[in-house]
Amino acid sequence: MWKECGVTFDPILFKVFVNAIGAYPIGSLVELDNQEMGIVCENAQNPKHLDRPKVLTINPDGGNGRSINLSERDERTGGFKRSIVRCLDPKKYHIALQERFL
Repeated sequence: MWKECGVTFDPILFKVFVNAIGAYPIGSLVELDNQEMGIVCENAQNPKHLDRPKVLTINPDGGNGRSINLSERDERTGGFKRSIVRCLDPKKYHIALQERFL
């Protein structure tokens, strides 16, 4: 949708929409740049970085891992520590997202 902003979507309405639900809605299954999978558990707090929510990683055994704030920066480089690479289909990985939030 980001690529269509200004072409297919009105930029102002798109910004309002993203501010309301986040770039990655809560409950989205995502892959991080270190190949970990995670579930978006909280929207980004900084309006300049709406694509940087909090993510709860999934351990290889299927359990919940640690919480990662994707807006945190690396002290050495100044860049972000982790980033989302893509959204994943939870059915493909046999992950019941609704069970993770109960």
